[in-house]
Amino acid sequence: MFANCLSEWNISHSQIIAVVTDNGANIKKAAQTTFTVDKLIPCIAHTINLIAEKSISDTNNLTSLLYKVRGIVKCIKNNTAISNELRKCQTNEGKSEGQLLKPILDVKTRWNSVYYMIKRFLKLSSIISLILLT
Repeated sequence: MFANCLSEWNISHSQIIAVVTDNGANIKKAAQTTFTVDKLIPCIAHTINLIAEKSISDTNNLTSLLYKVRGIVKCIKNNTAISNELRKCQTNEGKSEGQLLKPILDVKTRWNSVYYMIKRFLKLSSIISLILLT
């Protein structure tokens, strides 16, 4: 496909300075085969994501904790009654419509989304625990 695209767009191999790819073996192999290994540059964001995922999976009990937090966040996001109760509790605390917070669900391909999910969960944890335990 790389070669086809180059041909279709009238780009010669000599015009290619670098090829940035994710770390998928199939994409790396295709880029190395079409170009040369010295032109292959792995995407730094993807590499950071892989490092963060590996660090999380290697940390005792963290995977289990994240699984539980994700479950609670999904429950809230998929349940209108609970979402309404979360909104109501925040309003009762004096927050205006623009200040109301919702839980954030992480996205596997965005390493920092785990951070944002946990940060928001901790911010809302007192309200969430009240709602889920009553």
